Amino acid sequence: MSGTSQTIDRSKPPPSGETPQPVGGYGYSLQSCLWLSAAALFIGLLSNPSYVARLHETLAVTDQQPPGSCDAIIVLGYALSPAGVPLGPLAGRVTIAWQALRHGVAPVAVLSGAHSGTGLRGMSEANAMLTQARAVSRATAQPFNEEQWIKEEESTSTRENALYSLRLAQARGWSSITLVTNTFHQRRSLLTFRKAAAQLCLAPGDKPVSVYVTPMPFAGHQNYPLIGTAKTKQMDLLVDLWDFVRELAALAYYKAKGFI
Repeated sequence: MSGTSQTIDRSKPPPSGETPQPVGGYGYSLQSCLWLSAAALFIGLLSNPSYVARLHETLAVTDQQPPGSCDAIIVLGYALSPAGVPLGPLAGRVTIAWQALRHGVAPVAVLSGAHSGTGLRGMSEANAMLTQARAVSRATAQPFNEEQWIKEEESTSTRENALYSLRLAQARGWSSITLVTNTFHQRRSLLTFRKAAAQLCLAPGDKPVSVYVTPMPFAGHQNYPLIGTAKTKQMDLLVDLWDFVRELAALAYYKAKGFI
């Protein structure tokens, strides 16, 4: 009858052949709305680098800077490109370490990282970082002192970064070090190094090496070299987002293993 509203009883199944009415009457189910919201958020992340940078910053350490100078800077490794060149995050770490040396934060920097992870032979992350440091020096027309850079080419994980670097610190009599790594990696790195430093104190009265973190701005990927895909800003942001997600999983794994 014209002008008369009808009430749909949703407690009863619809007659055969009749399409169920969506909840709310707006054409979308609650599940569809959730998926659309998630998709909108994901697209937003991939269209605005600042969103991804903020995600990374939630894992940053901002209150553990060295009170003065340290005995050494420890630069943690990261995957290389198929050509053996540091990707954006690692190149950023090397630049920060180079600047820290120039400002007297420490007299030496340890480049910690073994295999490249891309099947390359004779190209460790540490060696690639040293090459990058030389490039930074040339780009800024500043002298480069090879003796300030020490390669540690055994470690293949953050846990091993800590163990090998701290053993080097003990052998050289260092009492304090500061870590250089990206914001998304800082929290796990600091916790891992401090836990390992305490575990390496074997004799009564041993004092663990003091571990700090050097501040670092967001350094994302640039022209990520994924085979078979176009090099785009969205691809770079997608890999940056993956770094964050993977780090959350790594934090849980390290906690379960007792590394942090």
